[in-house]
Amino acid sequence: MKKKLLAGLATGLFMFCMAGMANAGVILSSDFEDGTLQGWAPLTPFGGALTLYDNGVDNAFMYATDTVAGGGGLLAQAPGLSGDLSYLDGMTWDEFVYDHGFNTLISTYIMIHGSDTWYQSSDVLGAVGVWNSKAVDFNDATGWSIAGGGSASFTDVISNADGVFISMDTSNWSGINWYESRIDNVVVNGTSAPVPVPAAVLLFGTGLAGLAGSRLRRKKKA
Repeated sequence: MKKKLLAGLATGLFMFCMAGMANAGVILSSDFEDGTLQGWAPLTPFGGALTLYDNGVDNAFMYATDTVAGGGGLLAQAPGLSGDLSYLDGMTWDEFVYDHGFNTLISTYIMIHGSDTWYQSSDVLGAVGVWNSKAVDFNDATGWSIAGGGSASFTDVISNADGVFISMDTSNWSGINWYESRIDNVVVNGTSAPVPVPAAVLLFGTGLAGLAGSRLRRKKKA
């Protein structure tokens, strides 16, 4: 009984060590159904009004400009995304843009800042007046371009990021138009780095397995 218990303990500890070395999924999700902005906040000094919008079906956060000529913009910062973000895989979100009038160019894209350099994702405009699904890939540097600041590589920036942002911009040169952009169902996913297993624990587990095997062999010889 003792030998079976010892062998079981060794096997369980070994499996625990192996599980610790496996990758774990990471998902950060915001659908704003709780009636809050869930940690999202506008970055100053870019300004802008970040407010919760409820169209009777689901909540979303919205940034709106009115009749101010020259356009405006907002950087809405994702909560908890800073530091080494090389484990990130992609980001998806739903976007609704409602355009009143003409001469209004709307763009929504993702920006990452780090090492004094801004990177922005490729701008893919969706249809106006409906919800569009958008996505960016954090593993494909070709889908990002320097938007300002220094000249650090995308790898350096995402490995030492100050933050991840959704940017909502407009160019309204006539001063008679306005738009609103709603963002919802933001999901960031990735694979975390392997969890290190202390060498002493791993040696202890394999040592127990060897000890149990040795005793079993001696019993068979006897």
